[in-house]
Amino acid sequence: MKWKKQAPLCLLSALGLIVLIIILGFAVSGLVSRSSPLKKVDDWGGPNPNNLTLHIYAPSIVNSRPAIVLGLHWCTGSGQAFFQDTEWAQWANQLGFVLLMPSVPSSRNPLCWDVCSSQSLRHNGGSDTLTVSNMVRYAWAKYSSDASRTFVTGISSGGMMTQAMMATYPDMFSAGAEFAGVPFGCFETTDGSFWNDKCAKGNRTFSSSVWAEKVRAAYPGYTGTYPRFMGWHGTLDELISYTNFIESIKQWTEIHNASRTSSKDEIPVSNWNMTYYGALNATGQYQIIGVSEVGGNHGGALQKGMVKYVVEFFGIPVGK
Repeated sequence: MKWKKQAPLCLLSALGLIVLIIILGFAVSGLVSRSSPLKKVDDWGGPNPNNLTLHIYAPSIVNSRPAIVLGLHWCTGSGQAFFQDTEWAQWANQLGFVLLMPSVPSSRNPLCWDVCSSQSLRHNGGSDTLTVSNMVRYAWAKYSSDASRTFVTGISSGGMMTQAMMATYPDMFSAGAEFAGVPFGCFETTDGSFWNDKCAKGNRTFSSSVWAEKVRAAYPGYTGTYPRFMGWHGTLDELISYTNFIESIKQWTEIHNASRTSSKDEIPVSNWNMTYYGALNATGQYQIIGVSEVGGNHGGALQKGMVKYVVEFFGIPVGK
C-alpha cells in the first residue's frame, strides 16, 4: 500500500513507523517483562502543553539522594513499553536509582517525540522538551535526588529526544546515551509534522561547527558544561541512516572541544565497535563514546547487554 502523494509528511512516514514498531517488537523481545507496577503520576506540576503522561519506577530500595534516569520511548512506544522491553528496571533494582518514563499522547499522529518544532528545540520554548524538564524537576524534589546525577537515554525517536534534552537543558543532565537517533536539530521541520525524511535518510550533513552552533543556539547565553555523550547505531539501519551517527559524533565532539581522532578503541562484544573520544575527566570518564553496531539494523537498536555499558558510562555507582 502506498500513501497518496499529497498526504501530509507525517502520514507519508506512517507506514515506515508501522514497520518500525513491528521491528521494534525489537531485539528486546527476549528480555524478561517486569511484574513490578509502575506508578502513574498525574500531579507532577509545570506546563504540559502537549498532554504528555509520566510513569515512574522506584525500586523497593531507593538510595539516599538517588540518581535519576530519564528513559524515552521509540515512535509508537510508551513509557510502559520502555519499562517492560528494556533492562533498565533490572539495573534500577540493582543500583537503587529512579526511572522516569514519560509518554507522548495517544492522540498524536505519529506517536513520536517533538524533536521538530522551534518550540521544542529551544530552552523554555515549550512543547515536549519543556514538559519533560518539569517532570525531571518533580523527581528531584520527590526523591531528594542528587541533581548532578541525572541522566537521559532513549531509542529511535527517544534517541532524538535524548539529544534534544541534552541541548535544550544541558544544565539538568550529566550524560546522555542515545540509540539510533539523529543529531540535535536534524529533524527540525516548519510544516508542523513530526518526521523529517531527509534527515532520516542521512541527507542532512553539516560541518561540526554548524552542528555545534545548533546546540548552542538552543540555549542562548548558556556558558556551563554540556552533558557527556554516548551514541549507538547499526551500520545497516534501514530507517534512520547510520550517517546520522557520524553527524552526532561530529556535533558532540565539537561541543566538548574533543578531537574526532579516537582516544581508544575496543570491541567488548562481537560487532560492537566502541570508540572513545576526548580526554578522561576528573572521575576517569570519557566525554564521548560512539558504538557502531556492525551489520545492525534499526530493530536491533537496543540489544540485551547494552544497558550495562550505558550504566558504566553514566557512572552510577552501586550503593551511592
